[in-house]
Order: sequence, then C-alpha cells, then structure tokens
Amino acid sequence: MTGITRHKGRAKKVRRGITPWKKTALWFCLFFLLLAGAIHVFRVWKSSGFEDQNAATRWGSASAYAQVSAFLPSEGAMKQEEIMELEYEINTALGQDSIKVDSDKEGARLWQDAYAGLGSMTISAGKKTVEVEAVGTGGSFFLFHPLVLSSGSYYNTSSIMKDDILLDQETAWRLFGSFDVVDRTVRVEDMNLRIAGVFKKEEGKIYEEAGMPACLVFVHYRTLVKYGSGGSTSGSGENESSGQTSLQNTGSIIPRTAAAPIAAPRLLAAEEGAVDVTDDGDGGDPGDLGGDVSGGTSDGSSGSGFDDDGGTGPSGTSGGAGASGASEGAGPESTGGGTGTNGAGGRNGSTGKTEGTGTGNTEYTDKGRITIYEIVMPDPVEGYAANKVRLALGEDTPAIVVDNTNRFGYASLWRDLRDYPLLGMRTQQIRLPYWENAARGYEAIFAMLFLAECILVGLTVLLIAWMIIHYIRHKTWTLLGNLRAVENSIYERQSRKRYPEYYEEKESAEEEKPEEPK
Repeated sequence: MTGITRHKGRAKKVRRGITPWKKTALWFCLFFLLLAGAIHVFRVWKSSGFEDQNAATRWGSASAYAQVSAFLPSEGAMKQEEIMELEYEINTALGQDSIKVDSDKEGARLWQDAYAGLGSMTISAGKKTVEVEAVGTGGSFFLFHPLVLSSGSYYNTSSIMKDDILLDQETAWRLFGSFDVVDRTVRVEDMNLRIAGVFKKEEGKIYEEAGMPACLVFVHYRTLVKYGSGGSTSGSGENESSGQTSLQNTGSIIPRTAAAPIAAPRLLAAEEGAVDVTDDGDGGDPGDLGGDVSGGTSDGSSGSGFDDDGGTGPSGTSGGAGASGASEGAGPESTGGGTGTNGAGGRNGSTGKTEGTGTGNTEYTDKGRITIYEIVMPDPVEGYAANKVRLALGEDTPAIVVDNTNRFGYASLWRDLRDYPLLGMRTQQIRLPYWENAARGYEAIFAMLFLAECILVGLTVLLIAWMIIHYIRHKTWTLLGNLRAVENSIYERQSRKRYPEYYEEKESAEEEKPEEPK
C-alpha cells in the first residue's frame, strides 16, 4: 500500500513495507509448512513399504477390495477342513449379496485367501543344527507376504511333495556359510527338505520387539504340523506376555486403523457358488503364488480338489496325476497319498533321487495348527469384508479380526489418536505374528507423526489468521477511501495522457521552487 506525505512543501509517495514481526511470522509459517510436508512424505514413504498390508491394492484397489486378517488363539486353532468350511461360508455370503465376478476372463475370481500356523523346529545340514521359528503356509500366502528374496523363488503351496523350505539369510549362513544354497537340502528329523529360496528379513528395533526371531523359515503347513512344535525358540517369539497392542476386546473387529518383486495377481474366477480360491485354473508351476485347490490336472505339480496336500476335493473325486507322481485321497480328511517315479518321496528335478524327501506322501494327521487366516475380497461398504469374515468364524469365536486396508490412512490414524489410551491394552492370549505386531507398532508411530502434521498446519493457520486480524484492527484506511483513491488514480492517469504538457510544467515548477529556510 502506498500513502502520500508532504515534506518541504512537496507531495512525496511513501511505500509502506511489512513490519519486522510480520516477516518473522511469515518465516515461521513457511518453516511449519515445510516441516509438515517433510513428515507427511516420510510417513507415506514408510507406510508404502508394508507390502503385507497392501494386498488389496495389489489385487484391485483399496476402495473396492479389503484385506482382512483373523488371528486365533492356539486353543482355537483351525484345521484345513475348517478353512474349507470358512471359505464356503464367505463365498455363499457373497452370492447372497449378489456380488459377482464382472470379468469375462476364464477363471476370474472375486477373492483370494491364505492361512498359516506358527511353531518351531530343528533343522540340520551335515553336522550343523539350528533351532528356527517356522511359519507353516497354505493357500496364496506369498500373495499377502511378498518376501524379499536374495536368491531362488517362492515355493508352490499346492505342490504334492511338500518338501520345500525358505530360509532367511541368517539360517542359511549358520548352516552352510553361504547364501547361495538354492536346491540344496536340510534335514528335519527323518525328512529332507529342498531349499527353494533365501530371503532377507526386515530389520530394526520395531521388528525385534515385534517377535522377529533370529532364525526364521517358511515351510508347507503340512510340514509344520508333522515336525514343528508349538513352543517358541526365542524369548521374543511368544507375544502373549510381550504386551503387544490390541484395540478391542475378545472377538472384536478392529476397523481400518488398522529382490523378488511380486507380480500383480491375476483376477481369479470361478462359477458362482464354487469354492475356488486359487490364482489360476491349473496346478501351476512352482513359481505360482497360490497353485490350484479347486481342480484340474497339472504338469505333476498339483493334484485336483481342495486339499492343499495333494488330496481330493470335498466331493471325493480322484486326485490329478502328474509326471512325477500320482495323488490319491478321498475328501478333505484324506492323508494324501503319492508315489513318485523317482523313488520314495522323490521329485523329478535336477537333484535326482532323494530318499526321505518331502511330507506329501507320508502319514499325516491335521492336528489343527492354523492360527492365521487372511483374505482379500470385495468391500462395497467399509467394514463389509471384516464383518463377513467375523460372521463366518462364528459369533463366539475369540479371534481378533483386523481390517488391514488403509490402516495407515488419515481416517485410521485419526481413530488411533482418538483411542490412543486403548492401544496398549490386551485382553486376549493370542500370539500375533511378527508382521502384525510390527504394523501395530508403526501404526502408533504414524499416529504421532500425523498429530505432529496437524499441529504444524494448525499453527500456520493460527499465525496467518492472527496477522490478518491485526492488520484489520490497525488499518488506517476505509473501503470507501480506497475506492476513491482508485478512482483518483484512474482519473490522474487519464489526465496525464490527455495533457502531458501541463503535468510536465507542473513537475518542473515544483523542482525549481526554492526550499524554505529551516
């Protein structure tokens, strides 16, 4: 804004600048906004690295699909046949709500799931022995948990032999003194397991406190049941006494608060009412994420029917025959037979005949070790998917049901801040896997960062509002006066164009006018 003052008899324009305290306030506003932006970028970057929380985004989109996890106590662990019943309930519920496949692709599906159990086992190679934490997997486990592999590949969870294992780098180094150990074997009691790949564990204080063991392996669920024990080999492994967080009480649904790059999953499909939960229609090669659990023959990698262990489906149809062996069984309780052409439990591969390899053709009784169930499914209304899983598990289940979708988003973090005193409360004796504990730990951290963002933006708004109010209260002008000043300025500009000689003479006379004595 400009003003006119008279000095020594002449009109002189004076430009009024911003006062020093206003400049300081503006600098603070800029600093607060930059700091809030930096915190926001860090939070978004860090949260995007949780691949096991983003299955819904990889499957379709977080707005149309939801990723839901259910964690059960050890005394309420499920068997594979119970997982099949759970899948049937969910599939039936979707059909009753008229949620159908809208893709013309053959084998297109609405949802996909996985299950796992936790335990420990002793593995050896030569004279070296290591106690490890083991995760027994089934379904499309690696769709939900795309591990960072340093070598090798994921194993096919629907393979007949069930003789694969993934080692972490620490375990591989302790046993072999090398990370290049793909296709070598380790021994678990009387069985040899082929090393499919070596992965790199997540690191950091949060993961250590979350229960990340020193040595970790992933095996087929059947291998865990046959050779794994329920105890933990590391002090941080049992989360019952570690004070891990939970938002709700028993049986609650927790809302959305809560290398080897993985390819985008294909949209699975089946006829309405079928319980097909695989990522393609064939048994697949060992690189497939899910393999086949609904039927069809393969190139020797998988049998037909639901049974993940090479048995048959619930209808009792015969298993598919592959090049490396034939699968036998009758229904979900089948112990799953299999005779390989390479010898007892052998696999048709570069390693040749390996006796005593695999658990796919050995005596097997499902003792019920599944304490983790995960699914990505349609979510037309927020909370729909989590409620369907909760209903399928039963009203009296002690399971913790978590909606993982957008658990690091604004709405979820705001709910975390609202319920922050409850985050440290636990009422269940449920062992949570390390990835869920780590996600909850970071969820609390992100909630604090989000609060810092809100405070910084709020301070900026308050400072700007204060300066505006101060300016209005101490103004020396009126709206009418400003309008007249604008009108006079326009009139003077037009006059100068029409009568330039007059203004030139006037300005010259003012410059030649003698100064008044002091």
